Amino acid sequence: MTAHPAISKSADRDAFGDIEIVEAPAANGDPNVLPYAAGPRLLLVEDEPVDRLQMRRLLQKTGMSTTLDEAESVATARQAIAGQDFDCVLLDYRLGDGEGTEVMDSINAIESDRAPAVVFVTGQSNADLAYKLLKNGAVDVIAKDGLTPAALTRAVQVALSRRNAQPRSRNLLQLDPLTQLPGQQSFEEALDATIKSSIRTMKPAMVFMVDIANLGAVTEALGRDAGDVLMKAVAGRLKSVLRNNDVAARIGINRFAMIAQELPGASVAGTLAAKTMAWLRQPYEFLGAQEADIRMGVSICPYDGHGTLAVMRATEAALATTLPGAAGSVRFYKAQLGRRMDRRRELTADLASAIQKAQLQPLFQPVLDCTTGRMESVSAEIRWQHPVHGPVFADEFLPLAEAVGLIGPIGEWMLVQCCDAIGVWSTLQSRRLCCSLPVSHAELSGGYLASLARGKTAAAGIDPSQITFRFDAAVLAHNSTIVAHEIQQLSEAGFQLALEDYGDAGFHPVDFEKLPVQWLSLSPSIMRGLAPAAESDDIRQWPLRSITTMAKDFGIRVIVTSIASDAQLAQARACGASLVQGDFVAPPLALDDLAVWRRNVSRAGIWNRKGGEDGAM
Repeated sequence: MTAHPAISKSADRDAFGDIEIVEAPAANGDPNVLPYAAGPRLLLVEDEPVDRLQMRRLLQKTGMSTTLDEAESVATARQAIAGQDFDCVLLDYRLGDGEGTEVMDSINAIESDRAPAVVFVTGQSNADLAYKLLKNGAVDVIAKDGLTPAALTRAVQVALSRRNAQPRSRNLLQLDPLTQLPGQQSFEEALDATIKSSIRTMKPAMVFMVDIANLGAVTEALGRDAGDVLMKAVAGRLKSVLRNNDVAARIGINRFAMIAQELPGASVAGTLAAKTMAWLRQPYEFLGAQEADIRMGVSICPYDGHGTLAVMRATEAALATTLPGAAGSVRFYKAQLGRRMDRRRELTADLASAIQKAQLQPLFQPVLDCTTGRMESVSAEIRWQHPVHGPVFADEFLPLAEAVGLIGPIGEWMLVQCCDAIGVWSTLQSRRLCCSLPVSHAELSGGYLASLARGKTAAAGIDPSQITFRFDAAVLAHNSTIVAHEIQQLSEAGFQLALEDYGDAGFHPVDFEKLPVQWLSLSPSIMRGLAPAAESDDIRQWPLRSITTMAKDFGIRVIVTSIASDAQLAQARACGASLVQGDFVAPPLALDDLAVWRRNVSRAGIWNRKGGEDGAM
């Protein structure tokens, strides 16, 4: 562990050469004299040297007179916290030997008047994770991506003021300093009283949870100040609809909760929810063209639960079913939602050990040349053989992995599986195999993917061009310089890039002159819009034709996914698509089964039946 004033000068330099470090001076033998009494003492817990360097630079630019100590792991952080007092801890979520929450547990065990305030500084940009960290005692959660000196100053100052003003109240117990609303514990106490009153009087109460789903996008596009202003504005509108006994609170980084007490009957809940949402959805002028994506989950007590935890879970379950991209969505709790949330919790709890227990299985779906039927590449996907729930598909558990910070390890495991499959195929089949795999926004924004991919392909002895990374256009909507840089690094390293689900309902404009992609994978909705028969239908074929024509102008090959019939296959050819993929053509297969499938298709020459020229693979 090292210690240095954030704005001090010294002749000693660290390994990076351009940041000046000083070691903590001796206390002249007096154990009661602190080495740095002039300003607050901060502890930075971060395992990545580059991120530590960046944080030092940001702290220097803030101009705050602080002393900075550093720890590189859970173990060294615990040792530092046990050995001396800190005013604020800047804590990374993912550490080399564990998670930041383990350090948080150690801090929570300290007597509250000595405990430092904690600000999580993480590359995991996820509202559910932020909510979890805030509940665990963090004062704030800020993203590494795009962090500015002003934002860091604000976070540290809020943390220090919270520690000084409320030394015995973490977990947002009192008023939130930004919105001046009660926090999590105050809300739960009010909810407990409301449930007991509802049972006693038989007058139902309505519990809302309100999420600003695009708060991160607003902050990235317009700055952190705009995000703060939006939170204050939404809080103000919630306050304006409160009746005498109603309660509103801020319970997460982008989440509010509200209790409407003593309703005349459960039937009025729908009207009240609709009116509240309509008011929250009115334009916010300071956002300009940016729209606030506000969603709401609702439960009715005591019908949806007789305890605080049960009602909170019911409301969260309703909120979780709001439609992505459907701003203004309102969902009421139903019993089956509770069962669905129970399944989510079980899967989330079991996910961390899925790799160690060899429960994850890589599958490879052939991608075929639209004309010849030759297998051009394979599209890798992952399936979880859960011991209780059976096969769990990626679209269910990967979002959970991203929410709890496990998407990185799973993505790395998948990359290794693809490299191994390419090596095995080359050895046994004497053919070159190209493989694509999906990557998330969290992986691209982590700033490590290109370096990781170079290392894994070099270790496996395969050409980077045999690996294609797939990502959807929504990743680009964040306008992240780190994501753009990572994509450029992957391209310069020789990896192929594919844009997925192009043309779906959540379409985002793409500048193909600047985006170095070689493949364009179309949304299944494009194929669903085609005529049901193979005959020409110029109007219905226009979207597919226009995309393939545009792609050819940029030298991009188009993959039509979700082929489900001979008619769709024929129309994909007619519209100029390069490649096709789908269960009708070939299902996802284990590597051994893929070799068998390839031999059988080659011998049968079944591509001729589908209108192609040659069944050779």
